Amino acid sequence: MMAVTIILRYRFIIISLVVCLQIYKNFPIFELLRTYLHIILTLERRSYNIMTIRRNIKKAISVILVACVCQFLFAAPQGDKVAKKAIKSTLSTMSVRSKVAQLIFADVFPEGSDERKAADDSIIVKEQLGGIILMEGSIGQTEEVVNRLQSKSRIPLAVSIDGEFGVGMRVTEFEKYPRQGKLAKLPNDSLVYEMGRQIAEDMHSLKIDINFAPVVDVNVHPETGSMKDRSFGPDKHLVAEYGSAFMRGMQDNGVIACAKHFPGHGDTATDSHHALPVLDFPMERLDTLELYPFRRLMDDGVEMVMVGHLQVPALDSLPASVSYNVITGLLRKRMNYEGIITTDALNMKGVLAPFDGSYERAALGAYIAGADILLMPKHITESIDLIVNYIGNDPKKLEDLDRRVSRILMMKIICGKLLISRESTHAVAYDEFFKGSRDNKLSHKRLHLIPGDLMIDPAQVSPAATSTLIKRINAGI
Repeated sequence: MMAVTIILRYRFIIISLVVCLQIYKNFPIFELLRTYLHIILTLERRSYNIMTIRRNIKKAISVILVACVCQFLFAAPQGDKVAKKAIKSTLSTMSVRSKVAQLIFADVFPEGSDERKAADDSIIVKEQLGGIILMEGSIGQTEEVVNRLQSKSRIPLAVSIDGEFGVGMRVTEFEKYPRQGKLAKLPNDSLVYEMGRQIAEDMHSLKIDINFAPVVDVNVHPETGSMKDRSFGPDKHLVAEYGSAFMRGMQDNGVIACAKHFPGHGDTATDSHHALPVLDFPMERLDTLELYPFRRLMDDGVEMVMVGHLQVPALDSLPASVSYNVITGLLRKRMNYEGIITTDALNMKGVLAPFDGSYERAALGAYIAGADILLMPKHITESIDLIVNYIGNDPKKLEDLDRRVSRILMMKIICGKLLISRESTHAVAYDEFFKGSRDNKLSHKRLHLIPGDLMIDPAQVSPAATSTLIKRINAGI
């Protein structure tokens, strides 16, 4: 009877302790609560006091609801904590050079010549780069190059594509979606979201993790500006709304989206592939117009932002993509952006002027400015050499490098390219932790990162659903 009295008298304290155990020690909270509630009801039925039973059931349900909230709030941080521990363990095994290489994304050409493929393979495998961006090719050619390069990478490659109007922008069998300028004519953003969702499905089938889209530049002069129909148009509110829908459609379905071209490429007629555009506007104008869509997408959770090759005299004389004031000062610090920052392609002429035409010095400049991803640099080995020499043995620079590589590795975990392993024998996907799966022994073991789901299965690749959705979109424009 003494045990029964203690259980009944201190039932809510016990439930609270169970909640705490769940949060701090990964106990199976709902199994324990269900069992405990059953004990309470069994014991209290003996008293036949209906009012007491009802009152205590209500209290127990209230505590369980609180437990549900705790489960929701603390499941993600627990998963995050496990992932960070695995990343830290992995970083401890990497050289400075291999860490810098994780920040480099090289362009690969699935339909290229055998000589071009051999050159791509040589540099990607030799330096063990962090990622690739796919250029033109068929489904079969894309499958071949992705599977081949992944099989040779110790840390799996992040696979990216410039798919502003879908996979068909690069993969020949896929139909192309209408450009964003045409999508702006849709009466609402529902089909834009649906397009993002279907693009994510297409990219999953090809094992693509990142889409360098949407364009969220406010195209102030749609007829003469360099963006033309790449942008959703001149209305900053519509650009933000439709850009967010496109982004959420992809990210809700597991593909990393990228808002570009920060801080805004809309009000210029110069194409940064060939020269350096200048946005000669006061900061007040940039704040209220160009930066507006970027803020909206950041608030909505965009995982990546691309910084353009743009000169913004109000911020710096250097191109934005190599400007500390823009990347670290404005985007990281002032706008508090914590996601991944990538440069625009570093093989474009718009970034070279301050570096006397040196591609490797441009890559170093982007690194010093604070970029996490150095996209498509030329002279990759020389670029890595310069960055490694710049970092040297400086503790602050080494710590900063680890932060950037951690972002890249976390992205690969989220995309499923890396799994968390205990003693390299028991692999557990990150999303299982994120959803609340628990193993309280795991935190006491050494954690590693191992390859996840890497290879393309040709049977999973089908352009049919894309063609159907494009017909619906065209009917709505």
